[in-house]
Amino acid sequence: MASPTTETREERAGERGLQWKQGICGICPAGCWVEVGLNKGRMEAIRPQEGHPLGMLCRRGEHAPEIVYSEHRLKYPMRRVGPKGTLECRVSAKVRHFRTEDSGR
Repeated sequence: MASPTTETREERAGERGLQWKQGICGICPAGCWVEVGLNKGRMEAIRPQEGHPLGMLCRRGEHAPEIVYSEHRLKYPMRRVGPKGTLECRVSAKVRHFRTEDSGR
């Protein structure tokens, strides 16, 4: 049984005349089979694929369009700031920093 928010989205999606395509949801590791409603190549709605054994939609999948097009989503790899090293190297570097800071008092 679909949640009320999913039903509302599907009803709205039907009103907008979306093009529906089948695919696999990639939001979580489960890889559920879904139907995606597209409008000019942009995902507008998502629903479970009927008749498929893995045709389901988890809570994350229900919000896939919001997740994919979020302004807070990373659009490129982040760059490392600071030195790369093991935990022991980083801790010893911090200890050295604090010791030199204390010796200046």
